[in-house]
Amino acid sequence: MGGGLIDISPLRPAELSVSSRQFDPSAEPCCKWPAGVFECLVKASSRLLSCAGGARPRIVCSEFIDTQGDRAMPSSPVALSGLSRNNLREQAVAALRVAVTTGELTQGKHLVETELSETLGISRGTLREALRQLQQEGLVTADDRGHLRVRHLNAREIREIFEVRAALESLAAERLSSLPDRAAVVNVLSTKVLSMESARTHSLEESIETDLDFHRAMITLADNSTLTHQWQSLEGSIRMSIMFSGVDRAVGNMTPGRHQEIVEAIESGHAATARNVTIEHMNAAVRNLTE
Repeated sequence: MGGGLIDISPLRPAELSVSSRQFDPSAEPCCKWPAGVFECLVKASSRLLSCAGGARPRIVCSEFIDTQGDRAMPSSPVALSGLSRNNLREQAVAALRVAVTTGELTQGKHLVETELSETLGISRGTLREALRQLQQEGLVTADDRGHLRVRHLNAREIREIFEVRAALESLAAERLSSLPDRAAVVNVLSTKVLSMESARTHSLEESIETDLDFHRAMITLADNSTLTHQWQSLEGSIRMSIMFSGVDRAVGNMTPGRHQEIVEAIESGHAATARNVTIEHMNAAVRNLTE
């Protein structure tokens, strides 16, 4: 296998010059390098100042040896390192999203970086990236002093969220009921209802996710990109509304029977019926949460 490659091409000549003057080849390394690597860097440092103008130095080292005496693998491509880093951030986003949606992180709670990063086992930098994502989704908000808190909704905001949901999802139901091949749509939505039934014997988290999955499927199947975009932009607020009045009322809104009514209305092929049933579905949910 070929030697490892250190690419320092992004560095400007001025930066190379400063780095070289500050590098002391006689100093002990600050950490334990694999055999040969530190020596290679020492030799390379003496050549950095000789780079003229805008030259882009590239140092090839054939002495990258691991502690077992075998030639080490070359440095991983940046893209692969990025995938690992992004995956960790996405895991943190998913965990925090669930904690907010289920009420484990209660509305209005101050989010302390040191506590959360320790709990999740991630760096504070990765945590901040995850929290920024949740801010964009509408799950987390900053107070007047810049401190992040779980978003807090009031009854008026709950009614407004469901009013917009009713408009979006009733349009989706109307479009779906008008499809000549709506049997396929009905089959997909019926499967989602069965998943909701199964989730009721598992966890609150699974119940919430299967409920959202049903409504998300309705929007997606309607095949209108603007409609889908608008619903997705509202999803964070939808998540915040679920646990507004506690577990019992949340579970009451997620019963499979209520959702089966929408499926049957779509299957009927009557657009007005599908629209009205969906609107009433939303109205009943908001009454359950706010009255």
